[in-house]
Amino acid sequence: MGYLYSRTFFIDYTFQFTTYAFFNRSRSWLRPNPTATIGGLNYLLRHEQLHFDIAEIFAHKLLQEFNKHHYTYRFSAEIDQVYANVNKQKIEMENKYDLETRHGVDANKQAYWDEYITGMLKQLN
Repeated sequence: MGYLYSRTFFIDYTFQFTTYAFFNRSRSWLRPNPTATIGGLNYLLRHEQLHFDIAEIFAHKLLQEFNKHHYTYRFSAEIDQVYANVNKQKIEMENKYDLETRHGVDANKQAYWDEYITGMLKQLN
């Protein structure tokens, strides 16, 4: 899971950016576990869904940051820097999410993050 962007260059170092979150099926897997329950798998899926939701939040944040920046002749490096700054924040949030929820094992913390991320998504719309 992550996010990507594309850009269209216009005169005077102005751009039109597009950002979107994505899910890479070929990099998603689950170890076979014959004792896994449907409830347990649904819980795991919900945890992973929030990783995608975090990517969606930061795709929006990336677009906002791209659009508020004023670019110069060094636009390529400037775009890379904006991306790196936002991506660092995304990685920090995902690491905190996994740490606090213990990768979804802590049900109370998972419920907190469910609410927190859902609230952030609502603010995007």
